[in-house]
Amino acid sequence: MKRFALLMLAMGLALPALSKEPGRGRVDLALCLDTSNSMDGLIGSAKLKLWAIVNELARAKPTPALRVALLSYGNTGYDREKGWVRKDLDFTSDLDQVYAKLNALTTHGGDEYVARVVREAAETLEWTDSGSALKLIFVA
Repeated sequence: MKRFALLMLAMGLALPALSKEPGRGRVDLALCLDTSNSMDGLIGSAKLKLWAIVNELARAKPTPALRVALLSYGNTGYDREKGWVRKDLDFTSDLDQVYAKLNALTTHGGDEYVARVVREAAETLEWTDSGSALKLIFVA
């Protein structure tokens, strides 16, 4: 059974401590961004907050082996059969690519179903097999 820390993006956020194991810990971070019209006027600040989380993890000491995935949801332009959820980027350590994909997202109609994006992240992403890795899902 996969274990995850699911964190809803809020104003005050404390990141969980990284593994105390010696050496370089592994961190898999799935970012899930609501792109429905309810985010009009808010999506810019949500992107900034999500990117701040990525940067905080990337600067942790010792520096972890960080991989980030990006999913967006709530957009009526996405496939209805997939619950209006889209995997924009599977896990990658290329943070420039994550930044570009994150900042390209825009709002477009729809309803947000948080449970669908969480299930999609948990079941379809290629999470590390390491039992000691920190596995996070952030939902904005």
